[in-house]
Amino acid sequence: MITYAERVCFPQAEIATWTRACDLVRRVEFDGCRCHELARAVLLALTGDLPTLLIQDGKVGFVEHTWLRFTATGNVLDVYRPGVLPGVLLVDGMLAGDYKIGAVRNDIRQEDFLRILRDFE
Repeated sequence: MITYAERVCFPQAEIATWTRACDLVRRVEFDGCRCHELARAVLLALTGDLPTLLIQDGKVGFVEHTWLRFTATGNVLDVYRPGVLPGVLLVDGMLAGDYKIGAVRNDIRQEDFLRILRDFE
């Protein structure tokens, strides 16, 4: 079945990027990873893909969180949503009211970021 979201909400290029992000996240073996490092690693791994993505730091609900946003549509690519299965979500920008943009994080764990990138190889 082709869902309404597939037919109407998301351009095919965004669905393809979401599929690629799912494949990348499945490779991560690091149990202690946080969304802050994972989203940045996925963004780096997806560089060159269309459409363009931006990193977003802030909160989802009351939880400090990091996600990716498609610049053309405002849709959200969330590679590690806390408390939700499946872990990688593609969210219509019109329904992404829980995502509140905040200040850019300055506590990125570089060694964890690099470990995640190695898992992508």
